[in-house]
Amino acid sequence: MTNIYPKCCFCNRPPAKGLYDGIFLRKKFICSLCEKKLLVSQIDPVAYEELIQNIKAILFGSGFGRKAMSSIFNSLL
Repeated sequence: MTNIYPKCCFCNRPPAKGLYDGIFLRKKFICSLCEKKLLVSQIDPVAYEELIQNIKAILFGSGFGRKAMSSIFNSLL
């Protein structure tokens, strides 16, 4: 059986609590767990700037890779 849920653009997992367990930014899905980690995390200025650039890429359509998003997100953990 196929999973019809979107995958998070940070952690690449489907939402744990169903379709409404996260947000969509320009057709890119961010699960609630990653959203929460983004909102409460303390990161260094360089990683923060990279994170902001990747979020801008989602919002304004410039290219970015899933690998880049994953590496930035992993630096938050």
